Amino acid sequence: MRIGRTLLAALLVASLVAAVAQPPAGTADEEPRRTAVADHHETASYVVEQNGVCRSIEPFDSGGTVASFYDYRSNATTGLASQPGRSSYGTESLQSANGSVLFLHEGSDGLSLGVVHGRVNGSGDGGRATMEFVGLPADAEWAVRDDAATRRSDSFTTGDGWASGSWSWRDGHTDGGALNGGFNGRFAVTVDPGVGLDRGVESLAVASGGGPSATSTTLPSLDAPFTIRTGTCDGASVRYDRTADGIEASVEGARADHPVALQPAGGASDNVTFERVTVVGANGSFALGFGQSDTRAPLGNVDGADSLAALSMTDDLTENGANGTVTFSVGKDSFDPNARDDNAVVLYERVGEWRPTATELLGETADAYRFRANVSSFSAVAVAAQRSFDVTDVTLSETRIREGETIDVTATVENTGQFAGEYRVPLTVFGEHVDARTVSIAPGENRTVEYEQQFAAPGDYTVEVRDERAAVTVEARSDGATGEPDTGGGSGDDAGALPGFGLTTVVVTLSVLVAVAVVRRRDEV
Repeated sequence: MRIGRTLLAALLVASLVAAVAQPPAGTADEEPRRTAVADHHETASYVVEQNGVCRSIEPFDSGGTVASFYDYRSNATTGLASQPGRSSYGTESLQSANGSVLFLHEGSDGLSLGVVHGRVNGSGDGGRATMEFVGLPADAEWAVRDDAATRRSDSFTTGDGWASGSWSWRDGHTDGGALNGGFNGRFAVTVDPGVGLDRGVESLAVASGGGPSATSTTLPSLDAPFTIRTGTCDGASVRYDRTADGIEASVEGARADHPVALQPAGGASDNVTFERVTVVGANGSFALGFGQSDTRAPLGNVDGADSLAALSMTDDLTENGANGTVTFSVGKDSFDPNARDDNAVVLYERVGEWRPTATELLGETADAYRFRANVSSFSAVAVAAQRSFDVTDVTLSETRIREGETIDVTATVENTGQFAGEYRVPLTVFGEHVDARTVSIAPGENRTVEYEQQFAAPGDYTVEVRDERAAVTVEARSDGATGEPDTGGGSGDDAGALPGFGLTTVVVTLSVLVAVAVVRRRDEV
């Protein structure tokens, strides 16, 4: 029986040591889990698709801007009294007297998407049309607004991921406009023509350049939405629809070996733009919605920083085994120009809890730095400053005290990053968070944080603020009295935690006492 008691005691002691030494789960310092994703190359191929019909199209290339290609002329600039004003003279070869024609234009201002209604000097009856464009790049805006300055009946609107135009024109005149900005990468824009409810429009077509003369693809439906996108007709088809808080992309014909690039909407801030969400590994059909997120502030202070911008996503990809990438840009005004750090920001994804992703700097434009991050799911993402503060000079008011007494803990917190931040700085004793302070610090500055900590039992304790440690020895009271600890356990965010011993340690210790009592009783029997 002596051997059994010795073995049992050894096992119980080992379990107690393992419980005390066990690190906290789910710490923010874990290495981000990398997701294998394919690179998504840009493409110079374009198609239009509607109701299952898909045709290749090519942009017109004038060498100038889309405004010069459209060549809008007012009554004062037509040059001849016989020529009607308020019309497009650069698109005459594309125009249809009783129709609406869309086109792509490649020029000195990049790629643009335009539309022209009616025909100048034509025999049409005039008309009225309203179109909505959904899935637009974040930078897209109206670069051409035919009759915007002279006719109250024409209107041009832009929103988060969408734009709309309403036009009214007379016979022998034209109307229209062009969107420019952000079309130089992969894109898919769904156009809701609405012309089936308007008058004077008998045909709907997409013109194509690239040859000695323009060609035209007449669409099968006047009022069904259609999509103009990069890629080929062999690729997945995409359709965008507006929702109450953003847009939703519906994808058909996806293949696991072919990434699907989608345009997010919602979540952008003054300094951060979500440019693209690329889905990899999806098969068949799926939907992915984008919208404003309620996660902008409650990033949970992961790594001590609030988010700069957040994006919510809703999907039906759970059983599809898909992952992907998020491409976003951060304005250069947010960075210290003398100390640019390629790792200054990181994308977090919410998978039960916020988790950092593998984020890389892709390059830069004149106004922003562009980043890409791997994601393993599609729920919510947030861009935040990389943990950018250090803790130094942890000091204790006393290094040897008696049980029940209190010491002061002081630490210096320095912001070593490029963003001002509000940081949560925890105080830890034996791996248990017992207190915390929140401090706001500008880049390059430091602040002092102070804590009070009481110890209820004798022993040697390690006090830790972030990664900086200090040791304190707590001696038993000579009069035999037991110190009564302050039940508040500190005045910070984690007040009420057990100083020096966590709940796991207490439970295991009670288990040891019960087991020893059982062994003794058996020996007595």
